[in-house]
This record gives sequence, structure tokens and C-alpha cells, in this order.
Amino acid sequence: MNLKHRNLIEKRKLIFWDFDGVIKESNEVKGIAFSRLFGFQKPLLEEKIKKHHFKNSGISRYEKIPLYLSWSDIEVDKQNLFAFAEKFSKEVVDLVVESEWVLGVKSFIRDKSDSHLNIIVSATPQQEIEDILERLNIRKNFIKIYGYPISKEQAVIDCLNELNINPDEACYFGDAKSDLVAARNCNVMFFLRRTKYNSFLEALSENVIGDFQ
Repeated sequence: MNLKHRNLIEKRKLIFWDFDGVIKESNEVKGIAFSRLFGFQKPLLEEKIKKHHFKNSGISRYEKIPLYLSWSDIEVDKQNLFAFAEKFSKEVVDLVVESEWVLGVKSFIRDKSDSHLNIIVSATPQQEIEDILERLNIRKNFIKIYGYPISKEQAVIDCLNELNINPDEACYFGDAKSDLVAARNCNVMFFLRRTKYNSFLEALSENVIGDFQ
């Protein structure tokens, strides 16, 4: 992260954080989990699911699973949705916890928790993201955690209103289109964390970072 970006962040009071691809390098393990869950014995389908997941990394599993069920010729009903969501959750939590940290992010979060208000805004289900943060011992560094079913945009709106903070006093670290849209719709400065899966977003983002060192 360059000096210009650091100075912009220092002027803010509040930081919104996506999780996958921003705090942990966990988008890939989730893509693998999705492809294994739905693409068994169908290599072409595995690849199709991976590509869709990586291009839509900020979208909830509850939007992806019905689509992947239909691609797998499995009936899209409440029973199957619940069953596959449960299987995905059991497989993916340990993989996320064990995945690599984004370079420099752990100390950055710790430092900013002394000077800024840190907020998690994630498409991961609420209880699951809270459990993950506890296991990583960083739950204490965030004053609020928003997970599914609250949308990212609604989370930002609710948080700014509740804390009485103006949009120009906040910034948002994300790696997905859903993060960019949420930040822009709420007039919050957006920082795109560059990954190998989101190069198509760089032209739309004024502030692009590689890591937090």
C-alpha cells in the first residue's frame, strides 16, 4: 500500500472490510469447495462453477447454490438448498481458517482498531463469519459484524446511520463487484484489493492495492 492510500485512510473514521480475498486468501478454497460439491464426475462443470464463483466472489452462497443445483440437474427446492448449504459450510470453514492471510493485513487491522472503527461486511452467513473471526482471534478488532442475510449495501447504510458517520468519513476494502457497488451506492471511498480473479474491476476502481504492507 502506497503513502497516498495510507494518507487517505488516515483521514477516515470508519473502515468497512470484506473478508474473503481481503483479510484471508480464501476465495480459492471456496471455489474448490463449490466445484467439489456440485461438479463430482463432471470436470467441465467443475471448471464452470469455479469460473462463476471467482467472477462473483462477493455474492452469497444462497444465490450461487440454486444456480449450481440447476447446472447439476438437481431439483432446486428448499430441501436441497438447505442440504447443500450445510455440506458447503461444514467443508469450507476449516479451509477458510487455515488459508493464508493477505500480506500485512493482520497487523494493519490491529493498528487501525486503535484509531478507526472497523466493520466486517461479508456475504458469509452471520454466525459462520462470527465463528471464523473468533477462531482467528480477530473478533475483538471489529465493533460490528454484518453477514448474510443482510446485503452489503444495506449493512453500510445501517452502520453509517447508527453511528452517525458521514459517507466521506468512511472507506471500504473489497475485492468483488458487490463490494464496489455497495461502496459507490453509499458514496463511500472504495479500495479494490487486487487478486488474480478481479482484474476486470481495476479499470472501475480509483484506488487499487495489492496488500497491506
